[in-house]
Amino acid sequence: AVFMVDPCIPGVWPEYRLEWRYGTSRYRIHVDNTARSSSGVSHATLDGAAVDHTAILLLDDGRTHDVRIVMGVPSGQTSRALLSDAHRH
Repeated sequence: AVFMVDPCIPGVWPEYRLEWRYGTSRYRIHVDNTARSSSGVSHATLDGAAVDHTAILLLDDGRTHDVRIVMGVPSGQTSRALLSDAHRH
């Protein structure tokens, strides 16, 4: 099974955390919003390894897993967003 994390929160929230159980496993989810975005995911990790935030693997292995979501402009889109903005002016 997989799950998707795609937060949409007030831009003034610097972060939030939650714990979620999946079978015998616990998922500790930390959403970092130091970019003060209200939506968008810059990058995500599962137990320290980079993952696609739209398809995070769920394991029922009795362990505790750490998920970190960093909000902001997705990594490959920063230059595209800047170029698009520059062409409008």
